[in-house]
Amino acid sequence: MGFAHWEEGLDRRQRAMALAGGPVMSLLVALLLGVLSLLISQSEVRQFVGWIATLSFIQFILTMTPLTYPRWTGGYSGFPSDGLQLIRIAKEFKKAS
Repeated sequence: MGFAHWEEGLDRRQRAMALAGGPVMSLLVALLLGVLSLLISQSEVRQFVGWIATLSFIQFILTMTPLTYPRWTGGYSGFPSDGLQLIRIAKEFKKAS
């Protein structure tokens, strides 16, 4: 997981795209490695690639879960997840229309 910061000035659509980029990439990596693990014939390598795919998918789920990170998450403590921020942006869209 990473942490991104940008200066003010992005509109709601740009913020939504920036926030969704990380989880979408995690999902794409999970899908690509999942397919790759099915095509690899060597069992140890297949298992390794499969585990990385699984961990990438778990990362996608965790970042898209709408929550404020608890204290035990260290540097993320108190910050909203990407999923929570995307929900807030969607609510802003709804209010604006």
